[in-house]
Amino acid sequence: MDLHKFAWRDGVHKLQELWQEEKTYIFHVVSDDGKNEAHKSFDTSFLRKLTYGVGGVALAGVLAVGFMHYKVSEYNSVQQELAEYRATKAAQEKKLDELNKLTTKVQEDMAALSKVEEQLRQQMAKSGMHVPKKALDPAQYGGKGGPGDMTKLMTRIDVTMAQNKNLQATIQAQTKDLQRLVAVLKEENMRKDAAPNHWPLAGGVITSRFGGRRDPIVGGRENHPGIDVGAPWGTPVYAAGAGYVRQAEWFFGYGKFIRIDHGYGYQTAYGHLSTIGVRPGQYVEKGEFIGRVGSTGYSTGPHLHFEVRENGKQINPMKMF
Repeated sequence: MDLHKFAWRDGVHKLQELWQEEKTYIFHVVSDDGKNEAHKSFDTSFLRKLTYGVGGVALAGVLAVGFMHYKVSEYNSVQQELAEYRATKAAQEKKLDELNKLTTKVQEDMAALSKVEEQLRQQMAKSGMHVPKKALDPAQYGGKGGPGDMTKLMTRIDVTMAQNKNLQATIQAQTKDLQRLVAVLKEENMRKDAAPNHWPLAGGVITSRFGGRRDPIVGGRENHPGIDVGAPWGTPVYAAGAGYVRQAEWFFGYGKFIRIDHGYGYQTAYGHLSTIGVRPGQYVEKGEFIGRVGSTGYSTGPHLHFEVRENGKQINPMKMF
């Protein structure tokens, strides 16, 4: 048996018995010289009450300190969250203000662009051009609203998002409108570039007109399919309109000959050239150099034979100028 363990248990047991006993203890206090003597007495119940009281106060103090520490920690946490919220809110409001300014600027630019578009449409209409209908429907993309509650940040964000969504739809619709107008203008410019109305020489004198005439070599009446423009040998010849070269070769009585397809039903022909300056398949701009005046083929002297066909029918070239 462990004697030390037995002695410890026995000691604890005796202390418990003494603590539970109802006894009164008297203490004699004597001075150093032995003349004065005092008597102090107390019972074990008082000792127990005192111990319990001190222990209760100590426990209450510990709990109070822990509670205060918890409250301080909770307060600091709330203060930190509040500071973070204020910082986030300030940043959001700043971004929101920047977004509102940008939205206003875009709306102002769109309004200015709408005025330009309207003026463009008016000019196109005056020129007799086809003006496409607007893709933008005011009833669909027009603004709507009311007093609302503008005191809440989320409400302001929602309003701004709605404005931007509507603005994006307006931009897309107006972009389509402008693209259509550009397509019409591009087509009109292409048509104008293709129209063979550029005089094919620098100067020159008309020596034979379109239609019936006397054959210059053998006599007799014939139908002249174009006009003859007299000019010195080697005078530059220019394309009357933009298009693709379909022929560039010697072609029977035309001698050295060029035929250009301009699209939109137009073709032009250039005959009796001394020099051909283009090749089949080549694209030429209106007024671009294509050859030089000569007298090759069925000709009595240097000149340019010039023809215009519209939808396969030969017409008087002078109507184009």
